[in-house]
Amino acid sequence: MFGLLRTILAINVVAYHILKVPTIGPYAVYSFFILSGFLMTMIMQKTYGYSLLGFKNYASNRLLRLYPIYWILMLVTLIIIYFVGNDIAQEFHHSLRVPTTWQEFLANTLMIFPGLMEYPTRVLPATWALTIELFFYLLIGLGISKNRNVTLVWFIGSITYTVFMMYSTKVIAYDYGSLLTASFPFSLGAFIYHYKQSLHSLLEKYIPLKVSLPLFIINLVLSISLPIFWSDSFSWKISFIFQTLNIALTACLILQLQNIKTNKKWMTLDKKIGDYSYPIYIFHWSAALIVFWLITVQNIQISKPNNDIVIFLGALAISYVIGSFANKFNDKYIEKLRKKNRKVKNKMNLAKV
Repeated sequence: MFGLLRTILAINVVAYHILKVPTIGPYAVYSFFILSGFLMTMIMQKTYGYSLLGFKNYASNRLLRLYPIYWILMLVTLIIIYFVGNDIAQEFHHSLRVPTTWQEFLANTLMIFPGLMEYPTRVLPATWALTIELFFYLLIGLGISKNRNVTLVWFIGSITYTVFMMYSTKVIAYDYGSLLTASFPFSLGAFIYHYKQSLHSLLEKYIPLKVSLPLFIINLVLSISLPIFWSDSFSWKISFIFQTLNIALTACLILQLQNIKTNKKWMTLDKKIGDYSYPIYIFHWSAALIVFWLITVQNIQISKPNNDIVIFLGALAISYVIGSFANKFNDKYIEKLRKKNRKVKNKMNLAKV
């Protein structure tokens, strides 16, 4: 039951990038990382197992989930850049340009960016975070969250590193822009998976979903208003509190949404909504470029204060349309392969009987 949550988080990233809404982009990325740590641990435990064959099928399914749609949207983006011009694309976003060296082509094809968000050429700019996702998918597949004890060591180690970085840099904040600092949200997701029953019981007793969801939204709204109501000298303290609450409340929502009992019709709808989170997240800069080009080059008359809103809404609409075609391709050709891989653990269990 995470489809709607994932798509809302993706839209928050678009609002952060296009509308310049404060804080919600990094908050959403952290929430994505926590959710990924939870889900990847869950599917390794329930679907694939930790055998060599299980890892092979898990890795294959992760690659099939990410790369075909990514390559389609990257190709569409290259066509867009060719059509509007490299200079205009770079004016809109400094990384949005055609690769010019074999290293840049390789990095963009594999979605592995040395330096992450600092890598200069990213055809789909937001995909630096997917380099981090791929790294932790690999670690989880190899067993970094195989059981409670291993996960607890990972979780404590990640917290220790996070505290050490804050102490050594004198910056009290959660940095989501590196592999090591991203370890904390991924390990938190894995941790709450292994302790989900006892944690969910506590939540139901003290912070049920009807409380945690409004708190999550209120915390987000308050964090957005931070630059308005707090001075720079004090805002970092409040910001750290809001960031911490976002992490904690995301973990609460994941545990509670996992336990919602609902009908098949809603589950199908939730999945369909969730299928748009990936295209919206990785393609929104490309979609926004089209609207930006129409406004600036084709001189479509829109009053300046409304430019960002039009670009934002246009980016969502175009991402939805292009994402629909990419999802249809995925459903028709890729999902069949992924379903075969998911059956591996059941086959192994039958073989043991």
